[in-house]
Amino acid sequence: MEWSDADSDAQTPQDETGRLFDVLITTAYAARTSKFPTRQVTVDLNRIPRDGISNIPRPARLKAVCGPGDNAEPVLTIMRPDED
Repeated sequence: MEWSDADSDAQTPQDETGRLFDVLITTAYAARTSKFPTRQVTVDLNRIPRDGISNIPRPARLKAVCGPGDNAEPVLTIMRPDED
């Protein structure tokens, strides 16, 4: 769900672009610092829950998988750990 202006007014000022930037930078860091060459890395980050009152970040985990696209080009997919 998109982080709206109403969410920023009620909680911590943020925007969707900034949140996406944080996910991408954290994913790039996880890929660069992984100990073994691998197609999948775990991405640990902190996020503000969208509950209307929180302003303290909580840990969140994602996974990033690199695989072939339709034309065998590398494609990076970022998802929840329980997704395939």
